[in-house]
Amino acid sequence: MAGWLIAVLIVAAVLILIVLLLQIRLKILFTYSLEGNMRLLVQAGPVKMRILPARRRMKRPVEKEKEAEKKEKPRPKRKAGDLISLLTDLVPRAARAAGRLVLKIRVDRLTLHLIWGGEDAAAVAVGYGGATAAMGVFWGCVDHNFNVLRHDLSVDADFSRTTPAAEANVKVSLTLAQILGFGISLGVSSLPGLLRFLRSGDSGEKIQNGKAEEAT
Repeated sequence: MAGWLIAVLIVAAVLILIVLLLQIRLKILFTYSLEGNMRLLVQAGPVKMRILPARRRMKRPVEKEKEAEKKEKPRPKRKAGDLISLLTDLVPRAARAAGRLVLKIRVDRLTLHLIWGGEDAAAVAVGYGGATAAMGVFWGCVDHNFNVLRHDLSVDADFSRTTPAAEANVKVSLTLAQILGFGISLGVSSLPGLLRFLRSGDSGEKIQNGKAEEAT
């Protein structure tokens, strides 16, 4: 009898500990500069952990040789329109995943500035229109499913730039339980969109390889 009682107390203590751990609140800070520098920090109380950029480690000679080979064969760059298509597909899915949570995820700060540029003025105008529409869809989904305290969103056209650029600054506060529920729901629903985005780059690489073979 005493053994069963001890087992029940141990199980209850473990469950209470799990519940308490799931209530720990984390802060996620994400920044993206116009130069393309990305930074991701996770903070739990006074403790901060840098996720991006990853800390550099000493590379072995073999790893350096492999890296040199990769640089010799650069992957084709995806177009900015592919990224907008990805965002317009994933953001609604992420919003629906967040909307299923009992308590909304808190966004303390959301800053997103998109500058659309290019060498062709007509293409810039078309891209600007598509980016503006995408930004409207983005904000509608975020505002409805997240608790946003402060936001600053804008889309501009810059004919002096040769490529589009973006600047972002996001600070999110959520518990481990919210991360678990959001991650499971988003992971299942966002997989098709991610696969399409990845295949688009692979298909472009195959096309270029095929053209190179034909030329030889």
